[in-house]
Order: sequence, then structure tokens, then C-alpha cells
Amino acid sequence: MVDGVDAVNRLLIPLACLALTACAHAPEPRIVYREIKVPVPVPCKVSIPPRSRFADQEVDLQAGILGLVKSILAGNSERDERLAQTEAALEACGR
Repeated sequence: MVDGVDAVNRLLIPLACLALTACAHAPEPRIVYREIKVPVPVPCKVSIPPRSRFADQEVDLQAGILGLVKSILAGNSERDERLAQTEAALEACGR
């Protein structure tokens, strides 16, 4: 029976070594490149219109009530125009 055990050992030991080396072999790592899009802040380069003097800031008090109303209406119109330009400039920057 000793010869049978030796024959089995001669067969099992090399098979066990082959099995262990087969399990120990790791495949080459697979490198996968992926594109990841990340938003990057960009400084805004839009110029805001300069502040100017409006028509109602230089009111002639001798012009009477009609002159004062015209001056106030012109000043409001100028302010609305400047506000629209400023909002458009800021919106172009995404704010």
C-alpha cells in the first residue's frame, strides 16, 4: 500500500502545484480611459455700461411743472435703458 500512496503523492503534488499557480495568476489589468466633463468657472469679461448723469439730476427749477415732469420722465427712461443694458451684460455671464 505504500507504493500506492507514493504513486498518489507523485501525481497529486504536481497537480496541486499546477492548480495553485493557475489560481495565483492574475490577468493583466485592463486600462479604461473615460472622459469626465467638469464645469470650469470662467471669469466674466462683459463690460457694464458706465454710470452717467440722468436728465432728472439736472433739473431747472425755473422750468415750471411741465419741465419738471418731462425731466423726471426722461430720467426714468434713461434709468430703464441703463438697467436693461446692465441686466443683459450680467445675463451674458450667466448670473
